[in-house]
Amino acid sequence: MRNTKTILTTVVVTAITIISLFLAGAFFISKQIEKEIRTLQVANFRLQNAGVKTNLFLGEIKLSDVELRDTISAGTIDIPEIAITGIGWLKFVMNGKVSVNQIHIKRPTIALTDNMKSRESPNEAEKPRSVDIGKVEISNATVLYQSGEKKRDTIFSSRINLDVWEISTAGQNKFQLEGGSFDRLRLVMEQGEIHFSDQLYRARFNDFQYDSDTARLAVAQIKVLTKGSKYGIGNNAGVETDWFDFVADGFEMKNIRLNTLLSGTALILDECRLQSLKGTAFKDKRLPLPEKPNTKLPMELLDDLPFAFHCSRVTIAQGSIRYEERADGSNTAGYINFERLQAEIKNLGNIDSLISGPTTMTAKTLAMGKSVLQADFVFPNKKFQKAYQAKGTLAPVPLDMFNPMIIENAGMKIEGGELKSLAFNFDYNAQHASGEVIFEYDQLKVSVLKKGNQSKNKFQSFVTNTFIVRKENLREKNNFRKGEISFERNKKRSVFNYWWKSLYSGLKDTAAF
Repeated sequence: MRNTKTILTTVVVTAITIISLFLAGAFFISKQIEKEIRTLQVANFRLQNAGVKTNLFLGEIKLSDVELRDTISAGTIDIPEIAITGIGWLKFVMNGKVSVNQIHIKRPTIALTDNMKSRESPNEAEKPRSVDIGKVEISNATVLYQSGEKKRDTIFSSRINLDVWEISTAGQNKFQLEGGSFDRLRLVMEQGEIHFSDQLYRARFNDFQYDSDTARLAVAQIKVLTKGSKYGIGNNAGVETDWFDFVADGFEMKNIRLNTLLSGTALILDECRLQSLKGTAFKDKRLPLPEKPNTKLPMELLDDLPFAFHCSRVTIAQGSIRYEERADGSNTAGYINFERLQAEIKNLGNIDSLISGPTTMTAKTLAMGKSVLQADFVFPNKKFQKAYQAKGTLAPVPLDMFNPMIIENAGMKIEGGELKSLAFNFDYNAQHASGEVIFEYDQLKVSVLKKGNQSKNKFQSFVTNTFIVRKENLREKNNFRKGEISFERNKKRSVFNYWWKSLYSGLKDTAAF
């Protein structure tokens, strides 16, 4: 009996001792963890404040009112709550390995600037600690990013949710980052806004979604807007300034190569698709051109990108564009509409090994909502050095269809006439465009308008119809002729202006005596 009591006493004392040591150890480890957390530095960000609670038995750490401040710039991160669960204490005690099931970061507010510098790399002799995390979840985040000395480029987004699975500093998971890897990333941003450095334009987006499992990025809607009215921005600047208002619905990018993007190597994807595009663009031509560098042609812009890029196909499924222009002496802006627009670009990129053919663009639309305009373009890429080329056709239509642009911008009005056929084909480079146009028409009659009130100038109209403009140009008549396209490029103007003025030179050559 005495032996039994002795054994029981020994067991109880031993158990109490073990429990006491465990509790003491747990208390010591908890305090050590809290101490390390309170002196935490992540990249340039140092912890300024945080409430810390640890529970070794449940394998949890909870942080509250976390404040991180950039030690170099003005960057800040404020997080009301962080929950760390499923902590592998034994692995940490035995070999210093950090193993966590989940880290949930709730409602962070993140403010960053582009003048943040990278923290100096740790001593190479220091062995980096091994970290495995089952999932990092960031919910309902708000992000503000500003770049430039005057913080002119600004990105703002709210209600951001980010999930990253199977993060490891040692394992070789699907997607690689410097110092680690992960298996899956999912990002959702409910809304956001980008303000560009010129302080004239901004872009808004709704319902941005990306999932690495599908390699697909989708945005429900993108709006590109000008800050100010059509005439206000030009009047304020004192020079001709583009104004536009575009809405794009159903934007998606398919099969994005995330690894090449993460490594900073390239942005590569199979298709970029826009389901619907609606927009208006405007220029006040009464104002002088601003001092600016020469406008680059499309492939020059692509080659000048600061990163490698390739997209096999870009498509616009449906679109409508209205272009407005206010000329000297006009009472209001002239305009032209393009409705039911469909367009496709193939082999768009600057990575030679991925280019499988010439870079081409095809477009089909209803000009002024009435006549089918079909146009095809060839652009010289790095692998297929073809000349820039544009060709197309316009279906028969009454010529007075173009009066909304001609009346205000040319000081003329088409009183009658029928377009029988229009076909153009020209090559161009950085200096000059040349080619031909077939402009077949009948019974053309125009009126020259007086400036200011746009009433008919009878004498000038008579002279124009009698001696300047040919009444007809028909294949069955002996006087039929093709127009010569010959135009010296204005390098300050856009490529769209270059295309139009080149075509106009051929139309004028056809119609003039």
